[in-house]
Amino acid sequence: MLHHSGRGIIVEMRPAVRAFNAFASFVMREIFFRLMGGRTILGRERVPKTGAILFAANHMSYLDPPLAGTCSGRRMRAMAKEELFRNPFSSMLMRALGVFPVRRGSGDREAIRKALEWLAMGDCMLMFPEGTRGPGDGTMLPFQSGVEMLAKRSGCVVVPVGVSGTQRAFPKGGKFRGGRVGVCYGEPMRFEEFGKGEFTAELARRISACTAELGEPQGVAEESPNRDIE
Repeated sequence: MLHHSGRGIIVEMRPAVRAFNAFASFVMREIFFRLMGGRTILGRERVPKTGAILFAANHMSYLDPPLAGTCSGRRMRAMAKEELFRNPFSSMLMRALGVFPVRRGSGDREAIRKALEWLAMGDCMLMFPEGTRGPGDGTMLPFQSGVEMLAKRSGCVVVPVGVSGTQRAFPKGGKFRGGRVGVCYGEPMRFEEFGKGEFTAELARRISACTAELGEPQGVAEESPNRDIE
């Protein structure tokens, strides 16, 4: 289905794609993560049942997107670095699941436009404020400005998300090992509830609290980069 926006036309998921998305999510959540060692899901009752949501999670492994994205009870779209779309098969699969490419570090205006339009349509987005995988050593990397910018411009609900165990199951720069993983969804928040400069710090604190609920607290980075939020 086509939707018109002020800047063009954006495509909504077709019924067949929605069905495939639901099936793939079920397989990941109920089969894959169970077989690789089990999964813990906390806080799903905190996730609003309707309306646009921007999910913001800590990031340590390639397992984080499917873990955080399939366990909330809401269908999500996500951004992924454009390098992952160079393989034709993986590109087709990720696009079918609602994942779209973004050029890291280049202020990708097209990706931002898509994200804002999807949120305006009531869709859910999954983002990682750190911008890349952290070392998984108990400390999150400084947050980039993307989540705060989208939260401000869209006005949508933001749900903090903590993930744990993925840094051991599939470590950055290492081989897949498997093992138990966990995801925790925190209390929803909105940009306008906080004063200037407070949103990102509170988001980091809430993500850290989610990881603590899972028994593996991730410390908040000392300081996030100072960037103007448009």
